[in-house]
Amino acid sequence: MAIGRRILLMACALGCSGVAYAQNLIVNGDFEEGNVGFLTDFIYSPGDIWLNGTYDVVHDVSDVHPVAELYHDHTTGTGLMMAANGALPDRPIVWSQTVTVTPGVLYKFVAWAANWAHGSQWHMAPLEFRINGTPVAFWISTVVGQWFLVSANWDAGAATTAVVTIVDLSEEWDGNDPALDDLWLALLGDLNCDGSMDIGDVNPFVMSLLDPVGYHAQFAGCNILGGDINGDGVVNSADINPFVTLLIEGSLPMGACCLPGGACIVTTSTSCTAQYGHYRGDGTTCDPNPCPSCDWTRLWPPNTPDPRLDAGLTYDSARGVLVLFGGWDGGSGHYGDTWEWGGANWTKKSDRGPSQRAPNHLAYDIARGVTVLFGGADNDRVFGDTWEWDGVNWIWRSGVGPAPRDRHGLVYDSERGVSVLFGGWAENWDVIYSDTWEWDGTRWTQRSAGGPSPRFQFGMAYDSARARTVLFGGATYYYGLDGETWEWDGTNWARMSNDGPPARWGPAMTYDADRGVCILFGGITTSGWLSDTWEWDGVHWTHRSDGGPSPRWGSNMEYDRLRGATTLFGGWSGSDPLDDTWQFACALAGACCYADGSCALTAPAECTGTWQGAGTTCDPNPCVCGDFCSLTSLPDGLVNDNDYWYIHDGLGYCAPHPSYVCHALADLDHDGCITLADYQLWVMCYRTANGEDFVVPRFRPRVAVPGAVPASSEQAGPVISLTSPGD
Repeated sequence: MAIGRRILLMACALGCSGVAYAQNLIVNGDFEEGNVGFLTDFIYSPGDIWLNGTYDVVHDVSDVHPVAELYHDHTTGTGLMMAANGALPDRPIVWSQTVTVTPGVLYKFVAWAANWAHGSQWHMAPLEFRINGTPVAFWISTVVGQWFLVSANWDAGAATTAVVTIVDLSEEWDGNDPALDDLWLALLGDLNCDGSMDIGDVNPFVMSLLDPVGYHAQFAGCNILGGDINGDGVVNSADINPFVTLLIEGSLPMGACCLPGGACIVTTSTSCTAQYGHYRGDGTTCDPNPCPSCDWTRLWPPNTPDPRLDAGLTYDSARGVLVLFGGWDGGSGHYGDTWEWGGANWTKKSDRGPSQRAPNHLAYDIARGVTVLFGGADNDRVFGDTWEWDGVNWIWRSGVGPAPRDRHGLVYDSERGVSVLFGGWAENWDVIYSDTWEWDGTRWTQRSAGGPSPRFQFGMAYDSARARTVLFGGATYYYGLDGETWEWDGTNWARMSNDGPPARWGPAMTYDADRGVCILFGGITTSGWLSDTWEWDGVHWTHRSDGGPSPRWGSNMEYDRLRGATTLFGGWSGSDPLDDTWQFACALAGACCYADGSCALTAPAECTGTWQGAGTTCDPNPCVCGDFCSLTSLPDGLVNDNDYWYIHDGLGYCAPHPSYVCHALADLDHDGCITLADYQLWVMCYRTANGEDFVVPRFRPRVAVPGAVPASSEQAGPVISLTSPGD
């Protein structure tokens, strides 16, 4: 294919007749000819787009709608653009056009999109850009009145025509109002617009890098973004190597990219990242679709805790259960009961332990195998005590540490083996905190008084893949709302983004360890209670859904890695406390192990055996219990001393530590750390394979506090050492 493309390009360099590549293949892509050249499901309504489902081609959207905040087109600032009023059913086509293309050639698609109406910051217009029915790009933004670039590289394959379609994925009537301008499709890398990508494009490409103004003057009919070879939306030095590769080979390394919403496209890794997607690797394909399709599902367990909000919730990875404590009934009552969720039912475990209160957050200490609780409040007071739950009993640990507080954040940092606490509301309800504390199982240490401004009732979760505590939003003084995103790396707070969910307080937030994203749901904003779902991948926020649980705040949710799903409980509806249980799951395939040792790739809900986690494979087969490696560092079908030393050398480390990565197969409970719980599971496997007379190795601590994760991944050894079998 690469040779064929090169021959085509060189032949056209000598002279192609009758080829319609020059400049833009899309007719009237800048709308300067008015309402011609395209198809749409919307109704043309010149001069007035007040009604949902109408559109116009205008200079200034405020001329045709009273709440418009987009006053100029993208092309010149005085030209025309298309503006549509959303809310049609069945994912309507906003714009579509069919053009002729040449098979086996790479093209560059470009469009500019904007939200034009007040209200679109809460109900955005999610646009999917398709060519021949296949998504090639996705756009959504909370910003109103500003133009945004959408671009993608597209391989024509065997196609001779390209049906370019822009679809509105939302049926929301409030907001959901997109504008379009400067749609463009042309040969990728054809910087001189002669209909081919060849040696004649080298000098124009260099000019586009060094002198963009000169390029626009000399090649007025061309689009400089044709030189954006790697697909990141800009033309810069990062495009040089891809340009050379495309010039010589006629193709680029491409693979499957999972876009927000689960759509799959084949593109370059850089283009995938620029579209907020997740790249699956060079050479991967979209058949079968490797991308998750995520949905909320209400569960109906036989037993459930009483309706409440502001309960504490965390995931106990050693026992594979969610732990819930306390909460507020929305009136004068608080709870002091402990419940556990095993995937199908809630089980009440205890009425004893901390006094009745709303703790807001719990954190599970993976290294020590306990759930940590700090503070909280009832109607009369705010607490400053520390408790731990071992699965059977609550144990009071400390009354010394952070000042008593309520509605703070608490998560466990598995890289450094500490629980991290931030912010909250003071005992007299007149002071808001912005301090950062850490609990190592023995004492509290204040780490920072800087970072996010004072706030309470925010979302907070720990991203174990990047070793960052992520914080979003919250309420500031006098219940002001915040929409900032911050991250704590163990030393400093860093402000990451303002472009994401609308500002709010009272959201639920957790980390999906299988897909590597933080999930945020609901809360309160200036327009009322919310029911939207967002995801943070460390760079971008992605609006995932507006469906699922009813609008609410004060709910709590945690990711259950054993079952590959996020579970949400309770909250406040605006008039009453809630007691419903919901699950947010993504159908992302992974290895499923069956009792006979066989393996199949399935989604979590479809696995009737033991699911090994998202992205795991059946080659090599992970289903021989306890068989991690042989002398060649691969599973050999036997459970023996080689496997013992494999888990021995990885014990005590968590992702993304290199020692965890090198021994990740030993993480049998898939909680992101290799702990004593994994070793105990392996012992069961060993005994099953080799007989019950196996002598369990003794544990010998290597650090002062058994079970603590090393603070320095470069200097400290593993937490626990095992003696050799039989010692």
